[in-house]
Amino acid sequence: MLLVTFWHRYCLKDINHLKLNKMKELIKQYETAKNKAKMYMKNGQINAYFEALLEMNKYKRMMVAVVAN
Repeated sequence: MLLVTFWHRYCLKDINHLKLNKMKELIKQYETAKNKAKMYMKNGQINAYFEALLEMNKYKRMMVAVVAN
């Protein structure tokens, strides 16, 4: 039984590490979309601005899903 607990603890550590890496990547993608949205807004490109906002919303939802699991 001790062996199973030992394995399980490291398995959970790996899962948490993977979640952390995924979260970092999602944050980078969200920030990139945010910067694009700002640029499009300054340039008056309304359609591209709204597309960037939708992309930001997608990444935000994905971050919530990672945290919830």
